[in-house]
Amino acid sequence: MKNNSEESQEVCDSEQYSAVLQVLVDKDGTIEYNCDWDHEDGVVSLASIFYKIFYDDLIAIVLEDIKDRCKEKNIQDYDIMIELINSVLEVENEELNNDEDPVVVSPDRISNIM
Repeated sequence: MKNNSEESQEVCDSEQYSAVLQVLVDKDGTIEYNCDWDHEDGVVSLASIFYKIFYDDLIAIVLEDIKDRCKEKNIQDYDIMIELINSVLEVENEELNNDEDPVVVSPDRISNIM
């Protein structure tokens, strides 16, 4: 995962946003993110973003919006995306069940269990 915070600086320089968190995927499948905030009051906004992601169902809200947009356009992208997510979860569960020491957690997955 790559941090492109320099690119998000332009967004937070505008007076419209006090914090920005973008997640992007390039054509090669590399996930990148941009995170920036106004240093005066943006830290509260940034905290709000992470609170809503972890504790206030922001992910479910975004997924529901994607689902609705796919229905409006009569496309199957949402269903395909959910199938892909479920496939990855099945593989990870199989790997976890086959591991000799299931207590060990990869550092990049630590936020998923918190």
